Amino acid sequence: MEVVKKKIKKEGYEILKKPKFNVGDKVRLIKYPNEIAIVKEIIWHEKNRRIFYILDVEGNKKRSNSWYYEDENKFEKINE
Repeated sequence: MEVVKKKIKKEGYEILKKPKFNVGDKVRLIKYPNEIAIVKEIIWHEKNRRIFYILDVEGNKKRSNSWYYEDENKFEKINE
């Protein structure tokens, strides 16, 4: 995955809230508690003004390609 860094002027953005999870966090899907995932991407959906996550779900490509919105509480962090 290529990371692109851009300079943003201080007056060019507004911090709404910090994401609950970070890239690389290990999480468990609430609906499928035996499935473990890693937070792969954190994305701001401009139109809906919501944070969503792309997860890398072990052994499940379909769920790995899904969008998981932060405010829907579909997964939780695993504290190890």
